Amino acid sequence: MQNPDLASKPAGITINDALYILFKHKVKIVLFAVLGLVSAWAIYVLYPKSYASQARLFIRYVEQGKTPLSAEDGARVTTLETRGESIINSELQIITSMDLAYRVAEKIGPGQILGDSARNFDQNAAAKVIQGAIKVSVPSRSTVIKIDYSHPNEQLVQPILQELLDGYLTKHLETRSAGSFDSFVNEQAEQYRSRLGRTEAELQNALQRAGVISLEESKADFNSKIAAIQGALLDSNAELALRESVANEIGKLESTTSDPADETKYEPSQGQSVDPGVMQTYASLQARLDVLRRNEQDLLTRYTLENPLVKGAQTQLAEIQERIEEIENDNPLLGQTVGATAINRGSGARGAIPDLNSANLQVVALKAKINVLEEQYAQIRRDAERVASVETEIQDLRRRKEIEEQNYRYFSESREQAKIDEAFGAGRVNNIGIVQSPTSAHWDNEATLKLSGGALAICLGVGLAWAFLVELLLDQTIKRPVDVKRSLDIPLFLSIPDMNSRAYRSMLKKVGGHKILQRAKRAKDKPSKGSYRPKSPTLIAAAKAKPDRYGPAAATAKQESTEASPWDSEHALHPYFEALRDRLIGFFEGRGLTHKPKLVGLTGIGSQPGTTSVAAGLAGTLSQTEEGNVLLVDMTLGQESAQQFYKGEAVNSLEQLLDTPADTGERQSRKLVVAAEGSNGYKLPKILPNRFNDLVPKLKASDFDYIIFDMPAVSPISVTPRLASFMDAVFIVIESEKASKDVVARATELLQKTNNNIGAILNKTKTYVPKKLQEEYLGDL
Repeated sequence: MQNPDLASKPAGITINDALYILFKHKVKIVLFAVLGLVSAWAIYVLYPKSYASQARLFIRYVEQGKTPLSAEDGARVTTLETRGESIINSELQIITSMDLAYRVAEKIGPGQILGDSARNFDQNAAAKVIQGAIKVSVPSRSTVIKIDYSHPNEQLVQPILQELLDGYLTKHLETRSAGSFDSFVNEQAEQYRSRLGRTEAELQNALQRAGVISLEESKADFNSKIAAIQGALLDSNAELALRESVANEIGKLESTTSDPADETKYEPSQGQSVDPGVMQTYASLQARLDVLRRNEQDLLTRYTLENPLVKGAQTQLAEIQERIEEIENDNPLLGQTVGATAINRGSGARGAIPDLNSANLQVVALKAKINVLEEQYAQIRRDAERVASVETEIQDLRRRKEIEEQNYRYFSESREQAKIDEAFGAGRVNNIGIVQSPTSAHWDNEATLKLSGGALAICLGVGLAWAFLVELLLDQTIKRPVDVKRSLDIPLFLSIPDMNSRAYRSMLKKVGGHKILQRAKRAKDKPSKGSYRPKSPTLIAAAKAKPDRYGPAAATAKQESTEASPWDSEHALHPYFEALRDRLIGFFEGRGLTHKPKLVGLTGIGSQPGTTSVAAGLAGTLSQTEEGNVLLVDMTLGQESAQQFYKGEAVNSLEQLLDTPADTGERQSRKLVVAAEGSNGYKLPKILPNRFNDLVPKLKASDFDYIIFDMPAVSPISVTPRLASFMDAVFIVIESEKASKDVVARATELLQKTNNNIGAILNKTKTYVPKKLQEEYLGDL
């Protein structure tokens, strides 16, 4: 009877599950809701009142004081389009700061804020109260700040909020203006001034070590001097070669010329001659004089006469000229020789031959000049290398000096600007506008409503949580037909309502079942002392079959005071038994089971699941069919009678019933036969299943169409799983809200090991949800 579509699925909460839980526990939920309403009302009435005032500020822009972090004047104004969110958040932090609350508490007075004159000096507690009562908010995509303040004292709300606004504007000026950076600016200015002094001293020391005043000018001077000396050396070397060749030629001419007059024409007076050392010194001075004159001309092209370099060159030039004049005065012959040389140069065109002394003198002078130029070139190169060795240090010091000068200048200007801002901008806040001044105090019931709503929500939530916790976690019983489908892998044949439930009685009233209700009410009344009222369905059936045994009065009393038998058409569940009969017949027909008799076993889970009533009702409805010869076998123990009855007569055993021949017409007139298997002196486990094995052939050979077995409840020690192997179909009767899901699952597993045709019948179900909201699931077949 397994169906792959009925496999258990993971449990999930659906809308029907939620409705079931809510309606089942509606009393608890309503009680908690009423408790929540009472609590909310009590809080609303008894909670201390609080009064509030509201103000609004409009932030146009933020003007920053010129701080060390701002590079330009344009950076002082920050619009809200660029950094609106961060600016607004910064202003909110200022409004809710503890410093501002402390100022307000100091002005208003802690005693008034705290409501206790004895705590007039407890400013910290008053500031915390103010800070906790401030609520700031910013509407979406807006630059308006809404400030709410609440306080129990109606007279203090508006003044405190006004002081808060005034303090905020002052705090805004202190935070955003340059005044807050005065100490920092002064400190930085002094630091950079001292750094600049140290850097300048290091720079002067480096220049002194290099022996220059200006690095660039010295480098240019060195380059020009080197170029001039190199040019002079080239010219002097060329002229020296010329003079040496001239002197050599003169020497050759003098050795071949015989004119004494020409030989003595330029000779000095006899007894007079020029010292060669003096002549060399004189030539060197002449060479240096020539170099100094060139240097002077070069300096004059770049500097004025007042420049120290020009004056130094002129001083050296004057000293060289004085020494030349002194040598000429001490050696007049030098002047004549130089003059004779000049005459010879001028008369060369006429063919005069210069003397050899003059030529040699010029060669000596040129050599001395070249030596001086080389010495000067080497000295200038050494000076240039010395300057180059400290050039990197000087450049670094100059760059550091420029940076420090810039920083010092900036901080000095910032300090002056801060003084100007403090002098001309104090107390002026043009970028913040008061859109709404603090309003008059009004009762702020927002907190009261929140507490009241919270109490109601908590109570209602506890009721709902309790209901869902019990149904989903704590109570793991099978309650509804859908639980069978979810928890078991067997089909549900029928869901039978609980006759004692209010919903079922209301349904009977609507369909005209008043007689059934009246009879059930009489059945609940206590019987008289002398009356006899059997409880076993077997004995009830026997009493009806043989009323003369008990007497007409007893039979009549039983008929009026007892409930209708399950197979009686007046029984309250008779329509459900008929539905079960039809589904069972359809089940057999659908599977092609046409043999007779068909063995159907019913068992249950628990002590009183209603298996006997269902078995009797099913047997009764089957016997009402055209071919419904039905035998109902009560195999349970614990009944109040051990007698077995057939057609109202006692039989010793089920075997006696099967062995007793019966007239066909009489058997047809009595289609329902009830027998009890077991006796006073026997226990069922001792006689089954060996004895039942002997009965099976007789049962199958009988002329019954259906044999219904009311078997014991399923348990690990019962014989029901072994008996189930002989049955064509086995039904497990599950009592709603009593049978555990795990227990039913294990019982189903035990039965499925011996018989695959297992079905479920959920008995005593209760309906909580109105049919308009939910249609109950009745079964799979």
